[in-house]
Amino acid sequence: MQITKKVKLGVLFKILKLVYGLFPLQAITRDFVFIIVIALEMYGIKVGGQFIDATARLLIDHFEFTFASYFITDSFFYLTLGLGIWMLISALNSLRNFLYESIFKKVQFHMQSALLEGIARANLEDVERKEFRDLLEFVPKFSYENILATYQGFSDGIKWFIRGVAAMFILFSSLGLPALLLIVFVLPENLAGHLNRKKRHDYNNSEVERMKKVSYFDNLITRLPFFPELRVDNSVRYLKERYEKDGGAVMNGFIELLKHYYIDTTLFNIIGRLLLTGFIIFILVISLILKFSIGSFKALYDYTVTAYESFLEFVGTILRVSTYLDYAEKYFEYIEYKGFGDVIHGEGLLNAETPDLELKDLSYIYLDSGRKALNDVNLKVEAGKHVAIIGSDGSGKSSLVRILCGLYRIVDGNYMIGGISIKDLARGELKKKVSVVFQEFVNYNLSLKENITLTSDRKRINRMLYDKALSISGVDKMMEKEGILEHQVLGKYFSGGREISPGYWQRLAIARAIYRDRDVYILDEPFLHIDEESRGKILQSLLSYIGNLHSLIYITQEEDFLDLFDDVYDLKNGKLVKRSK
Repeated sequence: MQITKKVKLGVLFKILKLVYGLFPLQAITRDFVFIIVIALEMYGIKVGGQFIDATARLLIDHFEFTFASYFITDSFFYLTLGLGIWMLISALNSLRNFLYESIFKKVQFHMQSALLEGIARANLEDVERKEFRDLLEFVPKFSYENILATYQGFSDGIKWFIRGVAAMFILFSSLGLPALLLIVFVLPENLAGHLNRKKRHDYNNSEVERMKKVSYFDNLITRLPFFPELRVDNSVRYLKERYEKDGGAVMNGFIELLKHYYIDTTLFNIIGRLLLTGFIIFILVISLILKFSIGSFKALYDYTVTAYESFLEFVGTILRVSTYLDYAEKYFEYIEYKGFGDVIHGEGLLNAETPDLELKDLSYIYLDSGRKALNDVNLKVEAGKHVAIIGSDGSGKSSLVRILCGLYRIVDGNYMIGGISIKDLARGELKKKVSVVFQEFVNYNLSLKENITLTSDRKRINRMLYDKALSISGVDKMMEKEGILEHQVLGKYFSGGREISPGYWQRLAIARAIYRDRDVYILDEPFLHIDEESRGKILQSLLSYIGNLHSLIYITQEEDFLDLFDDVYDLKNGKLVKRSK
């Protein structure tokens, strides 16, 4: 979808504010350098004409050449002056290119960091929305490069405009109004290119869903943890076929558009050059009538080519920037995206004590399917109580965990933390109170120590708490048995990394939650990969460690160890029922 000119101007302003706001010295220096370069180029054209005239006089006068005599001629003076100008222009252009590359890398890094910050601020409900997922797919692929291209285009557009105006001013003083025809000559090629770029933009927009599939198949095939199943079951063949089918369709459509782009721009480029050739014949006629010197004609010729090429690039840059802004706008749409956590929150703060948690008549409906996952749930977990919730697959356990963690919005019913509705809490307050072991935990391909400490906000390692986390989770015994030191990188993503079993990864997830050390522990199927004997030891050790100072909610399919809990609930078809003692 094309955006309006008003929106495009707003996006352009945001891009310039981004670049010049982050790196004002580099950006302004780069702009100042090109002004000097343009002045040198215009002067260099004049010097080139003077060199030709001075050299022509030597040839006409049958100058008897010796180095000593040539070094004192005007021809040598203008030759060396032209060389000096060229060397200075070359050095300044190199400086300008260096500044651009530096700005490019820094802005690209900043944008990716902002993208990650957007994910960090979002809630799961936001991330699951199609428009959010589409932005996540689109922005890195298209917006980054087009934001940088917009900045480059804006900067170059000013350069080409000033360069063209300077050359045009000199031509106008010699040729009058006909000089303005050069501006008309550059339009056909640029308009053809602009229309083709708009078609490519519309095509990319229409193919976002298919590009998501291509990325999914690519990531799935190349992820190491999935390799055994993909290889043994030969499912990699099917995935590769899907990748080639969808990826090939996207590629072929793009190549077809690209073909028409080059055909059209080449055709209109030829038309433009024919018009330029006619204009050069015109200035030749004028030069003959007015008896211009060879050097003066050469200078007029160079100014003509400079003006034509500058306005060709200027108009082309303006039209290209217009297309770039269609892509770039999506980045700012993502950055300014407002999830429910940005809109629905208060200013309430929790005190330092362990809070009561209470769900009141709470229901939750999946946004994509409309199916009710939780139905009129009532649950109260008093501070320091340990509660178990038993449910089979599809009972609503995952939705309940996400509600308790604040990842889903409360629409029907209420969720009270410490007597305050979650809707009235300031952002981040609930997160300060919970340590969670998710059923789908993350295997961080980092050192063992980082795996345990990375979710904590402590700047220094709390060694006593760290050792306690190792002991309760059984990670200390794993280290001893496998000969793993705390600085050993785990997983196979980085060179020198060491893979460990799913059970060991899960123990690390438990240790991570313990080291996070919050008032409320939420354990969602925390022992799926751990043997039964170890489950009991870990659970008993954890409950003994937290005592009645911390609350714990244990969510599982298993009936084991329920006698360790103050209250037990059954969750079935989205309904929660308390078991009698």
